Amino acid sequence: MVDIATGKPIRRVLKRQNSYEINIETRAVEEPPERYLWRFGYRLDHAEPEITLNMTGHSEHEGHTLYEMECELKWDDPSCELRILEWKFRARLADLREKMHETVKKDLGGKYSRFFGATQFAQHGGMPGTTERLKAWMKSLARCTNNGQLSPEALTVVLRYLRIPVPPISDDELQAFFGKCQECEMHTGLPSLSDCGVCSANRERAERRELLKKRREEIRGRVDATPGESTELRL
Repeated sequence: MVDIATGKPIRRVLKRQNSYEINIETRAVEEPPERYLWRFGYRLDHAEPEITLNMTGHSEHEGHTLYEMECELKWDDPSCELRILEWKFRARLADLREKMHETVKKDLGGKYSRFFGATQFAQHGGMPGTTERLKAWMKSLARCTNNGQLSPEALTVVLRYLRIPVPPISDDELQAFFGKCQECEMHTGLPSLSDCGVCSANRERAERRELLKKRREEIRGRVDATPGESTELRL
């Protein structure tokens, strides 16, 4: 399939439901912003990805009003193939205000009115017109994001809150770019590193346990060699 606007081949990144992907999702949540955003095409040597946030309506669930969105992210992969990631999201107004509006407003500071001055966030209480206000605000957020105005930290908070699905192929790409652990084969953070943080910490703990074990054996040996004398254990 080819994108009509750009003429580039399209790879639609489908969300798979299996244990491997769940593992990826869990690990991605704990990654620093640079590495997390890299999975979605936010790289210094590539054009800025394009996000679309379309508020489609609202529904009632267990006494709460949930506002529904259709989201899309497009970016060029390392081989210049166009990737499209699509997903749906819904949330309460109070959560949207806390997790998205407050995060973005704090991050932009004085620049906030430049992007959102004409599209104020929805009022408290879910008043009539809330969906339309959110729709306009989300479009402004997408425009602001596509212009590269959000900090990596704020953008990471927004994408994680929107529960953007992590492309399974991004693990292989991270390994190629950031290095591959010789133990678990996960990415290490730098091509020069042969161990990831988890395996490195596990190795250090194992080495400390082995060292303590040897010291205990040495002390026991001295105690056995000098019966009747007290030997203080110092570990």
